Amino acid sequence: MPCILNKSLPSGSLMALWRIEETEEELSSKLMLDDSEKNYLAGIKADNKRLQWLASRVLIRELVNPPGQILMDWDQHGRPYVLNYDFEVSISHSRNMAAVIVGESRCGIDVEEINNKIGRISKKFVSDEERVFISTDNSILYETLIWGAKEALFKLIGGNGVDFKKNLRIHAFKLNDGYFKASISHKSSNKELELGFEVVEGFTLVFTQ
Repeated sequence: MPCILNKSLPSGSLMALWRIEETEEELSSKLMLDDSEKNYLAGIKADNKRLQWLASRVLIRELVNPPGQILMDWDQHGRPYVLNYDFEVSISHSRNMAAVIVGESRCGIDVEEINNKIGRISKKFVSDEERVFISTDNSILYETLIWGAKEALFKLIGGNGVDFKKNLRIHAFKLNDGYFKASISHKSSNKELELGFEVVEGFTLVFTQ
């Protein structure tokens, strides 16, 4: 698994992006899967989804290096959490990329392939205030970053009826900044925070700092 990006963040969290090139057998050999996990994996029909599932767990082990098996589950909003170690985790994958962030407090990460499809749905998540600073020359990249940022924020606060357009706001930024400010206005959380971003090999990566 080639590491494309590996960062220690200001919060103390660790974040990494990997390109998946291994087979299922190679990835499985790096894990300690129990019977329930093996059964879950066997139930995933798409080959690429199984690779993504395995790769994200291998990446968690690479970042944390625990002595034993990492037991994970998902809450009612679909957010993963670790049962037997004291750290928080967020996972994302897109095609042959897997991204993970781990830390002592809640975190969020999202990786997205950059393509024209985002323009067809951008009106559903880009607000009028955000539309103002989007450069027409790079609208697809801006929209993909905004979508990734809101996905990362969604994972951070755990869903719970979040409206991407109304409850999550990305403040004006430029593509060479590498970070931007964001605001959450929702019943479960009201705060401002900073997210980092990278553009790597045709993908955007956005993560809580």
